[in-house]
Amino acid sequence: MRILITGFLVFCLWAWLATWWYVNKIKTGIAIPEATTMQVEPLVKDTLEVKVPEKLPLTDEITRTELMHFDFDKAVLKSEATLELYLNKVKPYLDEEPARYLDVVGHTDAVGAMEYNQKLGLRRAQAVQAWFEGQGLAVERIKVSSKGETQPIADNATQKGRAMNRRAEITFK
Repeated sequence: MRILITGFLVFCLWAWLATWWYVNKIKTGIAIPEATTMQVEPLVKDTLEVKVPEKLPLTDEITRTELMHFDFDKAVLKSEATLELYLNKVKPYLDEEPARYLDVVGHTDAVGAMEYNQKLGLRRAQAVQAWFEGQGLAVERIKVSSKGETQPIADNATQKGRAMNRRAEITFK
């Protein structure tokens, strides 16, 4: 019986020491890799021809927030068609009113470290910004920021909810 009790105590001590060592020594030394480059595929003009009247009336449809969704742990635009339509709606107002701008906010799901998600959200917002700049919009007219995982719009407990939270919000202000 003494052997069992001694073995159990040694096991508990070993488990506690191993856990403490991992949390305090090993895990804190792990660096999350930074993204090296941002890949934004060029827009092929032949694939999407959108005819929009020269200037639409300023409505809720134009001023509402547009959402762009991203794949897990990626900051690469999935589709540019939504951005193309949105830019065609707001460009006349941006051209006429110098005080107006686009506010792009990047968001992530709750998977991963909070600091990493904050940076990933910023990279997502910058991917949208790079696309708008590639379309001729001045960098001063686009403000980017990141909320990381702090403002979910869906439940992070489900795969569908996490997919909805991986987004960039574009608001015409």
